[in-house]
Amino acid sequence: MDDQEGEYVDADEAAQVIDAGGDGDAPLGDDEDMGDLAPEEEEELTEEEKKSRAEADAKASAMATEIRGLLDSDDSAQGFFDHTDSVLTVALSPLHPTLALTGDQNNQAYIWDITTGERRFLLSGHTDSVIDCGFSADGRLAATASMDATVRVYNVADGSLRHSLEGPAKDIEWLAWHPLGPVVVAGSADETLWMWNADSGECMSVFSGQSGSVTAGAWTPDGKTLLSCGENGDLVVWNPKSGAPLLHLKQVHEGPVTSFAVHPDKAQRMCATGGADGEIKVWNIDTGKMLAQLRGAHGHTDSVEGLQFAAKHKMLASCSVDGKVKIWDLTNGQCRVTCAHDDAVTHVEWSPTGDPVVYTSSVDKTVRLWDARSGECMRTWKGHSDAVLACRVSADGGTIVTGSDDHTALVFKR
Repeated sequence: MDDQEGEYVDADEAAQVIDAGGDGDAPLGDDEDMGDLAPEEEEELTEEEKKSRAEADAKASAMATEIRGLLDSDDSAQGFFDHTDSVLTVALSPLHPTLALTGDQNNQAYIWDITTGERRFLLSGHTDSVIDCGFSADGRLAATASMDATVRVYNVADGSLRHSLEGPAKDIEWLAWHPLGPVVVAGSADETLWMWNADSGECMSVFSGQSGSVTAGAWTPDGKTLLSCGENGDLVVWNPKSGAPLLHLKQVHEGPVTSFAVHPDKAQRMCATGGADGEIKVWNIDTGKMLAQLRGAHGHTDSVEGLQFAAKHKMLASCSVDGKVKIWDLTNGQCRVTCAHDDAVTHVEWSPTGDPVVYTSSVDKTVRLWDARSGECMRTWKGHSDAVLACRVSADGGTIVTGSDDHTALVFKR
């Protein structure tokens, strides 16, 4: 199995790997006239009424100007407008490049076409906000995680519900598909993680022992190790076969761990944690040794909201509520460049092609592309009228799909 990286396997094989969403009035004709209609008498207004009307006209004019401005600055190539509340999460299909999965605060998720903006399927059934979503590694299944404490699995081919996965006693915080097979894991506010066979719906394991809400987690690229962290500041490395912790590092941050990343190269056994304290720490997964502590004069000054390792460069990208995007050199632990949005940054992502550029989204309503070597802003995309909460980049780096507080999902082209 180790020599077949990227090949999709069934649930049993994934377990073996773990072992080692009325006509109006007609217009006058050319030969018709208006007769002897008298002009309408002008309405007499009080001073107060005149003032009120003037204020209303001014507001209408300002709104029209704002709308014209939004239209003039809309860089989106396509959009999806069926959501009726904030779009909290976005995922792109690894099998069908035109399919996106989005979930919202109104308990709904949708599979839709990013080229046409057309809905494929409404994935209903949750009774609280859809907080996370994702496609299985082969693109055959879609999963949605909700604050109603369930994960729902759907068939992408027809949008039908395959399983409603239950067990956690409180909100689901996140989900992660196994990198090779139909196994999905989710972290809960009840201090546990749950792992299910998505084909059968069977619960494969429950991981307990982490105190506080389990706020983030991920598989290692080989699918043999599971990691999680939470609001108590702990980092846990799990054996997914036994459900037992291999390492339990307590209070790695002073306060909650707010962001988490695992290196995409399976030979690089490292992960990174970002905290509400603004600090970033890099860890050896096998030994628990801290490899770097990224802070100081060039560090973040507020909660770290996103982290991602570069696949082909010895760099780590981070983003924060402080409005900054930082590129860190992992060879010396130094901040190479700092890039700035006008408000909190919600997501950072390296180009999947391996180019030294990062994509970011922000509460300032924009999506941006940065040169990771110079810090230059190469492109700014506008179109949203409220905070951009979620962002994903296509495998070829040419398409960006976003979710926003303005109840829309937009598609931008590089």
